[in-house]
Amino acid sequence: MYQTSPPNGSTWVLVSSASRARLFVAGDKKDLKLVQEFDHPEGRARAHDLTSDRPGRTQQSPGNSSGGASKGSRSGMEPHTDPKTVEAEIFARSLATMLDKGLSSNTTAHLLLVAPPHFLGQLREALSDSVKKRVSASLDKDFDHLNVQEISERLADVLPSA
Repeated sequence: MYQTSPPNGSTWVLVSSASRARLFVAGDKKDLKLVQEFDHPEGRARAHDLTSDRPGRTQQSPGNSSGGASKGSRSGMEPHTDPKTVEAEIFARSLATMLDKGLSSNTTAHLLLVAPPHFLGQLREALSDSVKKRVSASLDKDFDHLNVQEISERLADVLPSA
């Protein structure tokens, strides 16, 4: 993981998914230089592994005299939110916090967001108003599996010219 801050006046590029993110700065010839990597292994976990216990059973009516479990109780309650969605939201908030801190000291930087559609929505929702103003473009694409050169090639049309 690299922990340097991109220079002022630069374009930051955040390529992310629900389990991994890479922050780049766009160079002179539209090449990307890695600034920092973020890993969120919980985003790759199975939903079953993210829950610590199964939902419990609830009693439907307190005075059931039939003695049978079929009338007096019901199957386990489902959680209101999918555990993988919760983990993605947690990761989106942590990325938003990092961007807020980094961009607050860098007054002229622009931001390009690249993420799969669902996670891009979660990320946009987590961004502060000041960071949202810096977003010059966003792409709903999954580039997580691509290397730096492939990302640079695919973003050539949206990266600023030198």
